[in-house]
Amino acid sequence: MDGFTYRMGSIQGSMHRLKGTNNQDSFCVGESTTNGTQYLYGVVCDGCTGRRRSRNEVGAVLLANFICSEIPFILASHTALRDVPLILYNRMIGYLGSIMRSTVMGSPETMWSFIETHLLTTAVGFILDSSILIIFRAGDGTILLNDSREIINQENRPLYPAYHLVDRAILGDFASKLPNNFHVTVHDVSNIQRFAVCTDGISQEIERNGEFSEHTHFLWDYEPTAKAGLQWWLNKESQENGHFSDDCTIIAVKKNVEGGGSI
Repeated sequence: MDGFTYRMGSIQGSMHRLKGTNNQDSFCVGESTTNGTQYLYGVVCDGCTGRRRSRNEVGAVLLANFICSEIPFILASHTALRDVPLILYNRMIGYLGSIMRSTVMGSPETMWSFIETHLLTTAVGFILDSSILIIFRAGDGTILLNDSREIINQENRPLYPAYHLVDRAILGDFASKLPNNFHVTVHDVSNIQRFAVCTDGISQEIERNGEFSEHTHFLWDYEPTAKAGLQWWLNKESQENGHFSDDCTIIAVKKNVEGGGSI
């Protein structure tokens, strides 16, 4: 997208490496020109590690790709940018439900077993045009915006979208906490120099390591002209400095300086 540089990266957490657990995170980024307007959009998803036999990276991979294919589809129907998250949320629940219903049959407990081992994933994403930045989230993670940061801490009990598919008798009182939309913030692009959407792997590092907290600018600034610079930084922090006990996935976007080009 004209005027913006983006890059992304994902690292397996050290605890997952020790346990032989797959990276539970996934991400997707896309660009499109729809009805004459350029858009940049992306999402990071974090699957619940949960039980030993859980494979919620499946849900994270599928949902990330679904969201990035669905956003331009919604925009193509002349939907106002501010209205996209609500439509996307409802279609996301429908998509997860279609996976469940086409894969398993049986009692509510059988359905729940499949959901909790394959479809429990968070989503933190954004949609950007030349004037508006929409940031949307379901579950926990971290959002970096210019020099500020928002750590979404749901006390290790994220409000996973797939909970909407679970029998209310199984969810109990937790069902009343489920939202009917993403949590959405809207920002004027003229006030944005850089931002990033991240899974909660970086949240833990920021909260427990003051020195690391001061170095998050490297998301954008480490080898700034290299598309792989963010991935290199994640590798370096993990291998050399022992950071990221949990999986960490980031999409970092930066406004180009005048005269610069996107990479």
